[in-house]
Amino acid sequence: MGPAARPPGTARGRRRLDRSGPRPGADALYFGTSGSTAASKLVAQSHYNGAVNAEALRRHHGLGPGDRFLGCLPVHHVNGMHFTLFGTLAAGAHGILLTGFDPFGYPRVLTEYRPRIASVVPSILETLLQTWRTPQFPPEFDYFVSAAAPLSRSTARAVHERWGVRILQGYGLTETTNFSTTMPRGLSDAAYRTLMLDCDIPSAGTALYGNEVAVLRPDGQRAEPGERGEVCMRGHNVMSRYQGNPEATAEAFADGWFHSQDLGYEVVEPETGLRFVVLTGRAKNIAKVRGETVSLEEMERALKTLPAVRDAACDTAPDRFLGEVVVAAVATADDTTDAALLEHLGRFFDPAVLPARFVRMPSIPRTATGKVLRPRLRELLAATPRARPATGPQS
Repeated sequence: MGPAARPPGTARGRRRLDRSGPRPGADALYFGTSGSTAASKLVAQSHYNGAVNAEALRRHHGLGPGDRFLGCLPVHHVNGMHFTLFGTLAAGAHGILLTGFDPFGYPRVLTEYRPRIASVVPSILETLLQTWRTPQFPPEFDYFVSAAAPLSRSTARAVHERWGVRILQGYGLTETTNFSTTMPRGLSDAAYRTLMLDCDIPSAGTALYGNEVAVLRPDGQRAEPGERGEVCMRGHNVMSRYQGNPEATAEAFADGWFHSQDLGYEVVEPETGLRFVVLTGRAKNIAKVRGETVSLEEMERALKTLPAVRDAACDTAPDRFLGEVVVAAVATADDTTDAALLEHLGRFFDPAVLPARFVRMPSIPRTATGKVLRPRLRELLAATPRARPATGPQS
């Protein structure tokens, strides 16, 4: 009986190991978009996307051996996966991943593990500001990185004034593999104050290594500093496609840029000469009342500057005569009247676009990272009996 047949290309019946590694452009991960404003889409991220993002984080934050990085965001979210895990470990730093956020245990973790950087979302900072009575930071601690939802000026100021530490706000999408921009470390006190504390909207920072970020006009030309437009990206961290959705992919990549549908403008910081991105809202979250355009997110920010308002979110409702009107969901103190809310908003907006109705809610529906769940909000507002309208625009 002759020797056993061997599989082609093998020796002694053992298969060769493929040591070539994955192709850089091959799919590595699939993430669903948050679905906070529309139906979720499946994003295809390549090995190369992840590697470039990790290198960008290493460069931007100076990560290296001996550094400790604290994260508590879920790893099914791009921030938790790419920042807390891939970015930190690829730099040779130590990653500390919590199973979740506990406002009473988090200070102990900071003290015990002594991280240099901690990754958070704004709601975590807001909770700690309420629960952490005697804040103490280890000497190694440099700053928080906040992303995934807009950071308010009041939160940035409170953290700076009460804790004496900085927040570096970052911005990115699932489609851009985590981060497109982040506030630089090492800014002077004056520059940091101008961009984060003494401004209407804290900046999301400058473009990270490996990608280009620009605010574009509707004609595709780059907007001048201070001019509002759509925030667009292109570069090595941008996804290859929406899996199984070529129509959405083609629409998102019109004219060679990835179109984020986020609105904003750029400011030039005089000390560095760099362009800093400021985000104002989503293109989809715009209402048109009596021919006047209003950003729902700007109205939400204005409502939340009223101390009695714990949280707020706005949506539109069809109107037979006006086309559409704004409806505001608010979580407020019990004695806060519609008149008080309208008076406050009247300091920021034309009377023609003020909410036609306020709906009280115990809490605003949000994702785990703090984004308003617009579809759920719309369902809740539609299911709420129509009470007497506010004295905003009437048909």
